[in-house]
Amino acid sequence: MNHRHGAHVILRAVTPSYGAIDADVLDYPYLRGAISKYDAPSFLRRTGYELVPDSFDSRTPETREDMRTAHLLSAAYRLQKSWSPTSKLFWSAQFTRSSVQLFGRPLSGETAKLARDELKAFVRIADEFPRHREFFEPVLGAYAALCTRKVYASGSIETRYADLMTEIRQYMYDNYHDVFAVFDAYAPHALLNADDLMLSFTHGLDELKRTDRAWSRWRVVSDNSAKLCVNSRQRKIIIGRHRRPIPASEVRGLFAHEVLVHAQRAKRGEQKSQDLAVGLPDYMAAEEGLGVLVESSVNGGIADKVKDRYIDIALALGGRRRRSLSRSDMFNFCFVRTVMRELDRGELADIDEIEATTWEHVNRIYRGSLGNRYVGVFTKDATYYKGFIKIANYLERRRSRVELPQLIDYLMQGKFDPTNSVHRQIVKKSKTFGSDLV
Repeated sequence: MNHRHGAHVILRAVTPSYGAIDADVLDYPYLRGAISKYDAPSFLRRTGYELVPDSFDSRTPETREDMRTAHLLSAAYRLQKSWSPTSKLFWSAQFTRSSVQLFGRPLSGETAKLARDELKAFVRIADEFPRHREFFEPVLGAYAALCTRKVYASGSIETRYADLMTEIRQYMYDNYHDVFAVFDAYAPHALLNADDLMLSFTHGLDELKRTDRAWSRWRVVSDNSAKLCVNSRQRKIIIGRHRRPIPASEVRGLFAHEVLVHAQRAKRGEQKSQDLAVGLPDYMAAEEGLGVLVESSVNGGIADKVKDRYIDIALALGGRRRRSLSRSDMFNFCFVRTVMRELDRGELADIDEIEATTWEHVNRIYRGSLGNRYVGVFTKDATYYKGFIKIANYLERRRSRVELPQLIDYLMQGKFDPTNSVHRQIVKKSKTFGSDLV
């Protein structure tokens, strides 16, 4: 196994069958193939790491990541093969533990601050629709439960980074005006389906190719999924045929996230080393955080999904005074939250559409597990919010001494974490543009 394969191996392996998103128990058509191809059980035996991932001190970063990946895949597979309640409980816990080792978990303090700010909006909505107060209670109660920790006064995340995001937005439009103009063909409130996204992303990529020949090696492709992602090794921007429609007003930011951050860091990193093209060990939070920060800046606001994923993973994991939330309970909670927001906007969508969108969101949190009363949590999506804070704080600290355009150009030189001293030295030795910024 090689750490360069890790993320794509895991995400494909724990992708549930799309045709049964609301099934009582999740199944994974690609899991067995991933286990066989990468021989995870054998890898674990060879490294003395077969059961519980406790100590990594003597391991290299690459080996640690390989071990965590192998253990996560092995736990997911053994969970699928478990028959007894005891075995299902054990491997569900092992799966969650492996996921936390690999991706981390929401921090209680940050969760409390975020829940405090979000709760204000939900209380306001509940006050505007008093007849539905009982229906809203699962959301109000869940957010209130997360606010039990004392939170020091500070502005919301939008307020904290408003100036930074304004400056990033200006930078992106200054540098990619012609690319973003591609999306002017759509009315802001038009909904773009998978075919529309394929067409618009292809046109955006074509515009990039006009000024940089290195983009000619990249292409936009589709597959039989609901995802939108970048495969750095194969130089592909992948748009799943089952991707749910999104408003045209969000597409510029989405293109910036996937292509101008993820794909661009891979493209530029490839000119320096394979490691910088596919990602240095433990780069994931910084990678996704930069993507979310740029997307949010371009779109003019932080998407609800970024905050929701962080909150929902905290709820799924549970805490000292909170039980972990099962997938069915999470669906009910998220469904109510979506309805509240739709009511607030005065544009309640079709209930079937809300249900489908909610199941997709919920399944991301429980993918790899059985998805029933044996709770196993996949914590990767916490990296979006965690990474957002990490990169935003890094830029806030550095831009008092270095101009923001220079900082962004530095970050785009490969897939690395600028807050990691080892990563910074690797970038410096690669003689990458802006390496003196470290």
